[in-house]
Amino acid sequence: MKSRQPMKWAQLHDKCTVKVNTKPSADDMDDPQEAFETDDFTFSVECDGSPKPVAKWTYGGKGIDTSAKDSRFIVSEAQGVYKLKIKALTMDDAGEYGIELTNRAGDKKMTAELKVHSMEELRVPKFMADLKDKKANKGAKTFFNIKCRSDPMPEVTWYLNGEKIVDSDTMKVTVKEEDHMYRLDILDVQSSTAGEIKVVAKNENGEDTKVGSLEVQFSPEIDTIGEWKAGPGDEARIVAKAKAFPFAEGTWYKVLEPASEEGGEAKVEKIDSSDKLWARFSSTVEENGLEATYTLIIKDATLEDAGTYELSCANRVGHLEKQGSLAVITEEPSFPMYSALIPLLTLR
Repeated sequence: MKSRQPMKWAQLHDKCTVKVNTKPSADDMDDPQEAFETDDFTFSVECDGSPKPVAKWTYGGKGIDTSAKDSRFIVSEAQGVYKLKIKALTMDDAGEYGIELTNRAGDKKMTAELKVHSMEELRVPKFMADLKDKKANKGAKTFFNIKCRSDPMPEVTWYLNGEKIVDSDTMKVTVKEEDHMYRLDILDVQSSTAGEIKVVAKNENGEDTKVGSLEVQFSPEIDTIGEWKAGPGDEARIVAKAKAFPFAEGTWYKVLEPASEEGGEAKVEKIDSSDKLWARFSSTVEENGLEATYTLIIKDATLEDAGTYELSCANRVGHLEKQGSLAVITEEPSFPMYSALIPLLTLR
């Protein structure tokens, strides 16, 4: 009799790919947009979505026919960027243009007005868009660019907080004359480069001005706190100054044990004035632009209040801790009458 062999079971593995449909997503077009007659002009929209959206461009609410061989309207798409190019603008091309991006998950519609200026207007400098506000972290790079048209060519000057910008190691001004594009590069963003950015274009027929801003975001920078002194029963204060943008929240701590090694963490306890243990403690903060003053106040100071305190400042960019100390001192006792008698006693 033959023995039955145990059955071997095969394991089947299969992979399944799940595709998630997402509706078209795109930033709105700048509105309005401007150009001069005889220019070529292109609307451009970057759009995400799955499956890939299909675009329909409109003018005055009606679809644009691009089928004719001699059509001045050319539609294209590459890597999610949808474009409508209008060749040799005429004054009649001014009006409202729109794009409708559609897939099975939904749609996205947007419009923008195109203003077409006459060649006569070209005599006076004209910026073709607003100067966009920028945000940058301290130490990073950023730039501003803007298109300006005029005949004759304008002289373009950039300003930071009212001061004319000249080329340096940290700021560069360039121009692409064939594209009528003017650019300001800030190669090392600092708190000193924050503020109003203005660009002025001028020629013999007139001028145009656009204003933007640079918001510099940086983690807290705390000045040395040092040692503060008070007497028993005094109102003791520890004051710290710091810079940050956006504003940094400040929290005070009492240092119970210093860090055992450089770079290590000290053992601290948060000062919470709502806790009876810290009822005599309070804190204030005063803002002045990018600077802030953080003050820890201790009423009726005692000898036990002496020690090391830590301020922790934090914003969305980063955080920093710095320590300072409080000395509660008493005057040395003086005995003037006893001191005067010492010489007499030694003579006996």
